[in-house]
Amino acid sequence: MRKIDWSDREVGYDITNPKPSFVVQPINKILFFRNRLVLLSEENVIVSRQNDFFNFFAKTALTVSPVDPVDIQASSTYPHVLFDGIETNTGLILFSSNQQFMLTTDSDAFGPETAKVNNLSSYNFDSKTNPVTLGTTIGFLNNAGSNSRFFEMAEARREGEPTVIEQSKLISKLLPADITIVAPSKENNLVLFGSEGSNEVWGYSYYNTTDVEEFARALRAVGEPIFGMDATQISMGRLLNHLFEVTERFGMETRTELILLQRTMVVVEGVARSLDPRINIWQVAKPVVEGYIRDSIGPLAVLNDLKNTLAVVARFGPRLPGIVEQALMKQSTAGDAPEKKSKTSLIFGTLLAIAGAGLGAAIALHL
Repeated sequence: MRKIDWSDREVGYDITNPKPSFVVQPINKILFFRNRLVLLSEENVIVSRQNDFFNFFAKTALTVSPVDPVDIQASSTYPHVLFDGIETNTGLILFSSNQQFMLTTDSDAFGPETAKVNNLSSYNFDSKTNPVTLGTTIGFLNNAGSNSRFFEMAEARREGEPTVIEQSKLISKLLPADITIVAPSKENNLVLFGSEGSNEVWGYSYYNTTDVEEFARALRAVGEPIFGMDATQISMGRLLNHLFEVTERFGMETRTELILLQRTMVVVEGVARSLDPRINIWQVAKPVVEGYIRDSIGPLAVLNDLKNTLAVVARFGPRLPGIVEQALMKQSTAGDAPEKKSKTSLIFGTLLAIAGAGLGAAIALHL
């Protein structure tokens, strides 16, 4: 630890080489970006010289150099103060209490002539906490209501709006509003939330490798927060709404029969609540799910599939060369490629069918 040795102005005066704006304003955050020191002060972003972290004065008062410091304001229609930021591969994401910005450049070189601040989105941010990186995405807390909410921002680009999804939507009435501690663990893919003076800790687990696992993480965000809860803490309407948001985010196709199944689930939920307002769907559905797993993907199911496969091979084995030849000839003469089938409808169909079976079993047990 040592006292910072700030560089003095070597050329010019207050008009040709002015002092950085943080001299007369409080500093809210210190960051690093592109080998420069970044200071957030009120609505201003002040960036040091390149490779000279404590020098915020221009090298010459006659010309503008790409290595000179940058002092730029994040403009908006609302009054705001910049509190924090996180670096991404497209720029530095900046957070005010009600908006998000990106400090970036369209050029290869970042300097006073090429730097710009773009308006990204307008989500509330809890300034008492800090945003965290989730590998390829960014997470932040919002405490605008009576409870805190955890958002995840993805696909933040220089132009256009990012994708923002509320990961705590299904437990929106459970997170306390006074969260002040956000502690990420990159090794464990985990974010923990807590409050000063409280022994209660909340956690959010995530994955980051491929699109498939990102889809799995979105499904975990739907199911894990409500696992084990009874009907008084779960809203089927909110659950289905969250599922639709996931399908829209990943560009999935929702088939008509799934929509009808979801409508049926809402009706069944109402009947189950009328029979037992505190019914636990997970306990009721457990034997149904176990039976489905045993019959569909268990060892017995594998043996049955193998048996059926051997029977088909024994029956069509002698005719197999001719069938392959006919298939190849038919494919070569086909004009259009076959449509790509959506696997996502099957995934959601299975999930909803299991949930529907659990609700149906619950009604059967109470009748």
